[in-house]
Amino acid sequence: MAKFLPLVEWNSKMFAHDSKRKTLSAERSDFPTNDLFLRLYGDAYDRGIAIRNENTGNVTVWYVTGDCPGCQLGWILKPVMTEFDLKYTPILAGYEMTIFND
Repeated sequence: MAKFLPLVEWNSKMFAHDSKRKTLSAERSDFPTNDLFLRLYGDAYDRGIAIRNENTGNVTVWYVTGDCPGCQLGWILKPVMTEFDLKYTPILAGYEMTIFND
């Protein structure tokens, strides 16, 4: 399995969480960086972010799947489900994140 490149770990408190819909969301302006989506792997162009769960300390990686349909501007991300994630955070299967470009 490919190793992730170094990523900034964003605190899970930055995201609104809806467990019934299995969604996370945030506004782009909440992130104090120009390069929010970083390359995940050295041998591919996949881009994404990492989130550190404030309660558990677990870090999950999310990849950009594309632009947000029905949004003026925004991005849809899904979790990278590694063996670790399947074991320790299986609840993330089926989750989706939207970052709105406000």
